[in-house]
Amino acid sequence: MVRAAVLAGVVAGAVLGATSACGSDLAPPAAPPPRVDPTDAAALASITCNRSGIRGAPTRVRTQPDGVHLRFKNTANATLRYSVDHVQGGQGDALPRGTTTVVVQAPPGELRVQCLGPGRYPDPEKMPTRTIQVTDPSGYAAGALLDCADETVVASHLDYADNAPGQRGDPVELARTDLGARLRPTDVVRRLRYAGPDEAIVIVQRGGITVARTKFQRLGKDEWLLEMTERCATFNDSTD
Repeated sequence: MVRAAVLAGVVAGAVLGATSACGSDLAPPAAPPPRVDPTDAAALASITCNRSGIRGAPTRVRTQPDGVHLRFKNTANATLRYSVDHVQGGQGDALPRGTTTVVVQAPPGELRVQCLGPGRYPDPEKMPTRTIQVTDPSGYAAGALLDCADETVVASHLDYADNAPGQRGDPVELARTDLGARLRPTDVVRRLRYAGPDEAIVIVQRGGITVARTKFQRLGKDEWLLEMTERCATFNDSTD
């Protein structure tokens, strides 16, 4: 799949009303989401790191309601770093001595994990990498991946700044405003539960498949910063 990067500014506009013609999942769920189970060994990937890199990791892990849980054990007498990479992005941070648990919103598929040594940042391509297969038998990540027969367009809406302005409202309706005329009356726009505690991910499903996803970062109560829109190229053809 070819990915083309396109820069775009934050789209300002009034929030559309709940009576918009496009489909939406605005009603509260009938039941709360399942609780995270920290004792479920199959849903907790235990990873061992030392100065030489990653030394041990499972081959498979199941999703939990909020993401993939990784438990790093740093056996070095120093602070290390971890790096994880998947089809929708990745993240990394410091690993103090001892045990650290990290939650990653990785979709089903390959999750590549590295441990980096202290005091230096070698080329990650030369560091040992373990691949963990993420499975989603409970469907927590359902809809998280775009299903594009064509290329994917990624629009970055901001350069992070301390004073970047946010927008107030429901993330679903803010996503409608951003996508505008690209939406069709039969599109279903809904918010994924499979997201970090300070972010909101809104997807658009057309004919039962995900054709767009919009990511917001929380600035405060009901205040969101539009971070990124990812969509199939044919999603732009909304009037055909």
